[in-house]
Amino acid sequence: MSTNLDALRIAVLGYGSLMRQVHAPFSKIPLCRTSTWALAPFKLPIDYLQLAFANTRKAKLALVIHEDSPLRPVWYTFSCYGSLAHARANLAAREETQILEHIPFIIRDYHSTDKYICSFKYKGWKGNLGKLPEKYIYEIVQWAQDNSIDAVIWASFTANITRTQAKELLISNPIILKNTQDYIKKVPMETPNEFEQAVLSNTLENIP
Repeated sequence: MSTNLDALRIAVLGYGSLMRQVHAPFSKIPLCRTSTWALAPFKLPIDYLQLAFANTRKAKLALVIHEDSPLRPVWYTFSCYGSLAHARANLAAREETQILEHIPFIIRDYHSTDKYICSFKYKGWKGNLGKLPEKYIYEIVQWAQDNSIDAVIWASFTANITRTQAKELLISNPIILKNTQDYIKKVPMETPNEFEQAVLSNTLENIP
């Protein structure tokens, strides 16, 4: 745990293709990290509810944090940047977004400055949670507290389709199906869930 604003220990959470950056397109800026990915002791509500790169040859379904979604494992690593601003900017660049609101955070209260407008405050921590429901942040705060972590960041994009729409897109659009299959193969998991198995085997008609 650091008391220097420019030497913070910042954890980065990941749950999608972020962990497989070796396979990322060359146009992407790599996530700068100081450790290998490790499984976090908590899960978050995550599902394939974002149509990314719509109306392009890159169109696919991607995982996003969304309330009432199934709980999925989450991984973490540590940013090589010691400032919250630089760590968030690096993750934003890796996720190909210029909107910093897409990179939520929590930080120990005594590190925070006026430039961080925080909507969440709890037991010496503050931050902005993005699309993560508040009920899930308390376990993350405790984990960070127990492991001398100064701040935690993650990517959070808006769900723009429902599960029914996702299924319809995969059945009707072979480009989206192929790109989503490739995406799923890059997502770390122990065993594909029912939806992922149906996408990989192109048997979506068999699931509700």
